[in-house]
Parts: sequence; C-alpha cells; structure tokens
Amino acid sequence: MKRKLFCSVLILLSYVCNAQPPVQFGPKAGINFATMIGKEVTGVKTLTSWHAGAVASFSFSKLFILQPELFYSQEGAQTGGLKYVISYLRLPLLFQLHHSSGFFVNGGPQFGLLVRGKAIYKDTDAEEDMKHILNKFETSLVMGIGYRLPEGLGIDLRYAAGLSNMGENSSIKLHTLSVGVSYLIGKK
Repeated sequence: MKRKLFCSVLILLSYVCNAQPPVQFGPKAGINFATMIGKEVTGVKTLTSWHAGAVASFSFSKLFILQPELFYSQEGAQTGGLKYVISYLRLPLLFQLHHSSGFFVNGGPQFGLLVRGKAIYKDTDAEEDMKHILNKFETSLVMGIGYRLPEGLGIDLRYAAGLSNMGENSSIKLHTLSVGVSYLIGKK
C-alpha cells in the first residue's frame, strides 16, 4: 500500500515538474490544536503547539493550484497528569480551488515522518521517550479554507484527520486543527 502511494506521489510530482506551471514558494508557520481520538483514550484535552516550514504553489490555472508543503509540526494531547508531545516532519499535498476574491478551499493527503515522541509528567516535568512505541510513518486527510492576498500573504484554517494508528497495538489517531500564515514569492 505504501509503495503504491509513494509511486502515485512520484508520478504526480513528475507531471508537475514536466508541465512547468508558474511557481511560487515561501515560509509558513502557525498554531496547532491537536488531540488524540480512539477507544483507549478518555479525558483527553487539546495540546496547543506550533508548526513551521516551507510551502510551494504550482498554478495550473487561476482556479486550480497544487500546493505541496514541508514543515516541522508538534502535535499530541493532554490527559490527567500527562502531556504527550509528538513531533513530525509533515508533507501535505494539497489541491486548491481558488475564487477570484482570494478565498480558497483545499484538501488532500498528508504524510508524516516521526521525529520524536515524549510523555511529560506535569507535576514533575520528568520526560519519558515514547518514540519506540509509535509508528514511524503517519498519514492524514487534510481539509481547509483560506484567503490569499494578491501580494502573497495568506492565512488558512485546516483540519487534519489521522488515518493511521499511532502505535502497532493501538487504534488511537491524531487529529489536528491548525491556523497558518504563509508568504509566497515568485511568478504567478
């Protein structure tokens, strides 16, 4: 399954590179409101964290844009006396439909490579490494809305619903609501 998905992404990227549409790129950063959903978790509270990285924008028309991104993202949740902080290197491949007013909707797959995972005990600030029990690869489905000024400054609100389990013997999935700001430069 992962091989088919990887091959599909490569084919899509080769099409984008061959078509040579107008390209813009720039930085992106924002706030995450993450939680864990699954049968094994109760009393979960949202973890507020951050993400930062880079974005590219390939315009195929005034209406249709492919926007791959690459960013570092901290996610997780809080329960009882524990705070779970899980960091990923994220690669969303978003398909955007733009309106002439500057508003857009987007959606697509998001892939995550685990960078680190830890549980922090709130009363003592002691940390426990969780990376060995977490899956190293995570996939999500992303949906969102946003607005981009003609000068390149944009803001978006998106929801990423985890499709893969966080651990081998777990049905817990990450879900993240995020607000991001980006600035694109380059030809339109």
